[in-house]
Amino acid sequence: MFPILMSLGVGFGMGSSISFLISYLLRRQKINQTKQSARQLIQEAKDKEEQNHEQVLSKVEEYKLSLIQNQESYMEELSRINQQCEMEIEQLTQRKEEKLSQLNKEKQINAREASRISAINKEKESTLKKTKSRLQEIKKQIVQALRSKFNISIDNLKAEIQKEKIDAMKTRMLQKIKEKEEYLRHNVNQQAHFILELVLSRFQHPYCPERGIKNVSWSNRSAMEVVLGPHFSKMKILEKECGVDMKVSDKEASISILGIDPVRRELGRASLQKIVKKRQVKESEIKNLVKEAKKELFRRIKSDGQRICRELSLKNVKTEIKNMMGALRYRYSFAQNQHFHCQEVGWLCGLLNAELTEPVLPARRTGMLHDIGKAMDHSKEGGHAVIGADFIKKHGEDASIVYAVKAHHHDVTPEKCLDFLVIAADALSGARPGARRSTVDSYNQKVLTLEKIGRSFKGVKDTYIMSAGREIRVIVDSQKINDTKALELSKKIAGKIEEECSYPGLIKVTVVRQVIKSVNVQKHQSQTQLS
Repeated sequence: MFPILMSLGVGFGMGSSISFLISYLLRRQKINQTKQSARQLIQEAKDKEEQNHEQVLSKVEEYKLSLIQNQESYMEELSRINQQCEMEIEQLTQRKEEKLSQLNKEKQINAREASRISAINKEKESTLKKTKSRLQEIKKQIVQALRSKFNISIDNLKAEIQKEKIDAMKTRMLQKIKEKEEYLRHNVNQQAHFILELVLSRFQHPYCPERGIKNVSWSNRSAMEVVLGPHFSKMKILEKECGVDMKVSDKEASISILGIDPVRRELGRASLQKIVKKRQVKESEIKNLVKEAKKELFRRIKSDGQRICRELSLKNVKTEIKNMMGALRYRYSFAQNQHFHCQEVGWLCGLLNAELTEPVLPARRTGMLHDIGKAMDHSKEGGHAVIGADFIKKHGEDASIVYAVKAHHHDVTPEKCLDFLVIAADALSGARPGARRSTVDSYNQKVLTLEKIGRSFKGVKDTYIMSAGREIRVIVDSQKINDTKALELSKKIAGKIEEECSYPGLIKVTVVRQVIKSVNVQKHQSQTQLS
């Protein structure tokens, strides 16, 4: 067993030695090969370096040659430029000398001219001094002569002369002002007519024919009693709830609603219409019907106020003002609905302001609010213009709008352009054909008033009212009134109509003077003999 282990150990040692020797030899061989390849690489690098060095040297030589050639060309160019500069310097030097000589000549001329002018000035100063002294002497002589002749002090004489000059100047200025006013009046009227015609042609808002309904009709009296009970007991309850009076007309079988408050009149009419529709209504139900009608009426008032502001593009209008504008839907003046009248005036006022290149919305706002006082003039004292102005002032409207509303019926004097535009727009809306209607009583009163005014002047024989009150025709005594007096009479009649009457539109005044002349023609007969 031991010999085997011994032989295995010897074999293992010999194998290890042999394997170590083989690996050593292999590494040695590899190292030698690596050294040899490194020497080859170093040699190749040296060869390439020599080649590159030679190329660089050749390029450097070439660059040196090119620099030498370029330097020669640059030197030639520099010499040429130097020559040109020297020539230009010589030319500039020559010009400078010429300019200096010219300036010296001009300087000498100016010096001679200055000395001549100074001599002239000295001569003029001496002459002026002599003239002033001579004037002073003449002035003293004139003053002494005036004193001796008029026995008046120089101050008083100056004051009189100054007064005469001022009076003459005032006369000339007044004449010029008068001529200017006549010229402006003629041109301004033409321009105003043109603007009004243009605005009316642009205004295409439809005319509102709406009229207030103040009564409810039945077929006969028995039908009325069926609905309103015997002796109209339900009508009396309705009068109390609505705050209006109701008048029964047996002849026309109708009930008229009377009252100073237009909204209450509409409430009474609407409540009565509800009772008519239901026919059989107990007296205890009337109060609920009135409440229901009141809610519907207030809803319509609110809607109308919002609509008019929306159509005119007006913003930031207080709710109280909108409600008052809606309440004007049931207010009439000369049978014209005031709600739509205010809307028309708002449109017209905006168009007029636009033609004058002024802001449109403030004018629309003022035109819309101008008659807002009519919605409350039944419950407050004073004119509707003042009432409306106070109301919108209380609710935060601008001071210029408040003043224009107050001035549109001359409760205060119109001052600004907006004040007069509101007056013009109000007149245009009221004068539209068919916009306003007069009642029989008011028409008769107008005719009687115009006839009375016409007959109140001396020399008037008779007076006729023509064209439904739009013309007053006066017949005068031709023996007492001549042509000049006829013209004066027409102006006096027109002035008195303006003072005592307040009718919308124009009233034409015509003075008729009849002149009869008789001419007697005498015929002469002549005989001619022929031979």
